[in-house]
Amino acid sequence: MKILLINPSIYNDTGKRRAASPPLSLLYLAAYLEKNGYLDTKVIDTDALELKSQGISELFLKEKPDVIGMGGAAFVLPALVKAAQIAKQALPNCLVVAGGFGPTNEPEKVLRTKVVDFVVMGEGELTLLELIKAREDKQRKTFNDINGIAFIDKDGGFVLTQKRDNIKDLDSLPLPAFHLLTPGFLTYPGQPINAKKMPEIKKPIITILASRGCPHRCVFCSLGSKVYRQRSPKKVVDEMELYKNKYGVKTVALYDDEFVREWTYGFEQFSEHVKDKTPEWAEKITTVPASALERIAKEYR
Repeated sequence: MKILLINPSIYNDTGKRRAASPPLSLLYLAAYLEKNGYLDTKVIDTDALELKSQGISELFLKEKPDVIGMGGAAFVLPALVKAAQIAKQALPNCLVVAGGFGPTNEPEKVLRTKVVDFVVMGEGELTLLELIKAREDKQRKTFNDINGIAFIDKDGGFVLTQKRDNIKDLDSLPLPAFHLLTPGFLTYPGQPINAKKMPEIKKPIITILASRGCPHRCVFCSLGSKVYRQRSPKKVVDEMELYKNKYGVKTVALYDDEFVREWTYGFEQFSEHVKDKTPEWAEKITTVPASALERIAKEYR
């Protein structure tokens, strides 16, 4: 089973890339699939590669995957649907799966395009693995027993299966599979930064998730109600150390939905692990949040 996970090319629609950082969610999916025996898995960021329709089609024809997975937020949906259309034109028998905040919030709209076979709702590691295993089972006639997916049945009806529980133990997940990513990590510029106002931030920058979900229930938030779960401070710092040694990373950007609580729940443990593993970062890590928040507060007063 050959699996290709792609970040859809916004460049194909607008002529301007939006991929400032690696597609962390796809890298987590790839790592989980690899851990469970799907070794022929790749992550290709078609936006970072600035691929247009012809280039995307050539990529699919070259790779010839059995499964193409793609995801993104709501603003990525036009590019996602276009990539799915190209996939079905190039490889009609390929299974196309969509996920991420955009498809999760509008699964039927995405499926009614008739170019996406399944939408994975919410966190995708367990669901995508089960879906791919089901795809391999030639005797299977229904997918209704797979939690956390949406699809259109043979009668044209929209099917939303039972919600899948969130992954409780985040430390059990493998680290993002940066070794499966094209282009390489160092080709990403990082999120736009005002270097004069934030002199502590140096490149290269890498993104890390230290938690998932959010403890708040803001009525205006598109993410909805998600259970807040945290990785252990030691695991987060071990990951930071790995990237520092392997890629020469100088700045870590936490992509958590709730940043402030992340720094309070295990700050003392976190700081101690940093001092032990990367002592040259310790002073910056203990001082940057306060100084950064102070500057933000001044700008928004």
